[in-house]
Amino acid sequence: MDIIVVMKLLTKNTDYATRALLHLAKHRGDWVPSRRIAEAEGIPLTFVRQILGVMVREGLVRSREGAEGGLQLSKDPAQVPLLEVIRLFQGEVEIAACLFHHEICPNRATCVLRRRIEVIRRAVEEQFGAITLASLLEEMGSCSSPATLRSPENEVSQTSEASKEA
Repeated sequence: MDIIVVMKLLTKNTDYATRALLHLAKHRGDWVPSRRIAEAEGIPLTFVRQILGVMVREGLVRSREGAEGGLQLSKDPAQVPLLEVIRLFQGEVEIAACLFHHEICPNRATCVLRRRIEVIRRAVEEQFGAITLASLLEEMGSCSSPATLRSPENEVSQTSEASKEA
């Protein structure tokens, strides 16, 4: 009997925020209405407005009211790491509650996993810090759907299909 354990590193809000930011980055310089972001990204309008409100307050996005209004990314996409979005919507990257919620574990002093888990957490954080909106946009370049990033599996599948057609 196989047991599958899923460790959730990203919340729905972080996912929605990243998708909204990518939409704004794709339309850099344009004032984009929140309704258009919601429709294009398949995100409920209520969530888009809440998430964009947070990002406006934090300076990631700027807004303008009126008929020609909307939202714009306020930073260069290359200067917006995914780690910044994660921290904004969910705090620090977490892997083990005993390390990150400052709970006192009775095994803390003798825990053989504690140091290794911290090394893994730092590596995950470093990777999220290296991913920027610009790098995600670059990966999205040949995707059929803006919300879907290119993955090695998709590239192999596309290559195989192209070979069959030739």
